[in-house]
Amino acid sequence: SILAVTFTNRAAGEMRRRLSASDQKGTCESVSVTTFHRLGLTMLKQYYEPAGRSEDFSLVDEDDAALILKDFPGFEAGRLKRMMAAIAGWKREIVLPEELEDADERLLFQWYEGRLRELNLFDLADLIYWPVRLLEGDDAICSSFREQFAWVMVDEYQDINRAQFRLLKASMPGEGANLCVIGDPDQAIYGFRGADVSLIGRFMEDYPQAKMVRLTKSYRCSDSILQASHGVVSGELRLEGLNQGVKINIVENPSHRSEAEFVARTIERMMGGLRFFSMDSDITQGNRDAGIESLSDFAILCRVKGQMEAMEKALLDHSIPFQTIGEEPFFRREPARTVIDALKWLRNPGNRFLEEKLLRAGILTGTGATELALPKGRKTVCRLLKTLVETYLREKLSDDEDLLARLYDFAVPFERDIEGFLAAVDLGVGSDVYRKDLERVSLMTMHAAKGLEFKCVFVVGCEEGLIPYSLFESLVSDPDEERRLLYVAMTRAKDYLFLSHARKRMLRGREYQLPRTSFIETIHRELIELTQAGPAPKEMPVDVQRSLFDTLE
Repeated sequence: SILAVTFTNRAAGEMRRRLSASDQKGTCESVSVTTFHRLGLTMLKQYYEPAGRSEDFSLVDEDDAALILKDFPGFEAGRLKRMMAAIAGWKREIVLPEELEDADERLLFQWYEGRLRELNLFDLADLIYWPVRLLEGDDAICSSFREQFAWVMVDEYQDINRAQFRLLKASMPGEGANLCVIGDPDQAIYGFRGADVSLIGRFMEDYPQAKMVRLTKSYRCSDSILQASHGVVSGELRLEGLNQGVKINIVENPSHRSEAEFVARTIERMMGGLRFFSMDSDITQGNRDAGIESLSDFAILCRVKGQMEAMEKALLDHSIPFQTIGEEPFFRREPARTVIDALKWLRNPGNRFLEEKLLRAGILTGTGATELALPKGRKTVCRLLKTLVETYLREKLSDDEDLLARLYDFAVPFERDIEGFLAAVDLGVGSDVYRKDLERVSLMTMHAAKGLEFKCVFVVGCEEGLIPYSLFESLVSDPDEERRLLYVAMTRAKDYLFLSHARKRMLRGREYQLPRTSFIETIHRELIELTQAGPAPKEMPVDVQRSLFDTLE
């Protein structure tokens, strides 16, 4: 009768592991620990008929939803983003198509909803939209849900949107609600996705009988990191750290290339040398910094994905293994996406949308089941994927063996649970593919790093225009949310924190000369150590490299 809800599969898995580790009698095994989307999917599998679907319905992500909208009568490519944003907004506010006053909007929403029903599909927004409609509109379903879950606990409450709020309100209404939520308004960073930070501020109004418990100790960060990060968002320190800690490093670099070189060299130094020649150079003295034990202790956090190219090159130049984590998980990219689509269609050959998609991609040519088939016998998901690729898809996929290897690796823990694997890829986010057990540096966006922790963190690109992000008029961000985003990035660090900026930076083929972000000007001077890094080493022309090899011969 206990339901615990969070936002990512990774966080839900961590909760289950902690419950299991602390539970000596096995009484916690029946606790439902899930994400909002997985909870909605579970409800729709039980109540698909009132939503106008059949039992073998499928999910579509944003890219597939865009494909569906392209069939809208009179479709114009320039309107696609606005159409998708409008539909997402209506579903977030739990608006019914017939409630829209504008005739054109009503026609669009009715057509889109009708097309989803016709194809037996739900989109990702439906995983909250329809459960709310069912709970608020059907007394029997609502009573059954409340009887099943008498106690509800919600993690990361500052990140909920209005649809998720209505889901909770319908399941735990008014006085006597057994509801416990936890959240930190300073970590609200998903306003661009529709999250509403005001909802945590008004929780005591929504549930006036609730008691508030303030957590005052951080079990991750040092005092110096906490004081610096709170200086960015509010200036008021409300947490006690694990220890006093060392100063925060603010590093100025001549360019984005020298910034990347500084990060790679610093990792190499702190690890005590990773290459044979490191011990004979000025990069390292062969001693690891206190507490650094593994490359997995390091994270490099970027505001935008475009910053990663220089970082990846520097890490490769220094032979430093790394894993790249973005907002979108790797399995949404080709060729992994097509392999997953093929597996989904084999599990549900009645899915006309997937069949049409695979026909357009040339995976099917019209004869359907005679072209693709699941291998006989009980096989793991990993083996199914490999057999599917080698037997049917190899010549039809883009050549990216590394990405396919990541897909196989991701499938291993699911063993023979195909449905679990497909749910994980349907509902997964970027941070779900993070692997703590890999001996690799983590290179990721600030958003993807939320909920993770590392002994040493480099926040790169601390410049006006990047943080807060305002380089392009169409992508101007909320300054308050950007402050909170930097706060989240800084508090991923347990022991060592580097804030880096560059005087010159290339992004999207254009050079920028941006000043250091004003956000870090509010950090108290006694907490920081200012450093100026040197220029990146010049790359030798190919003919010079060849002449050097000729000399060696």
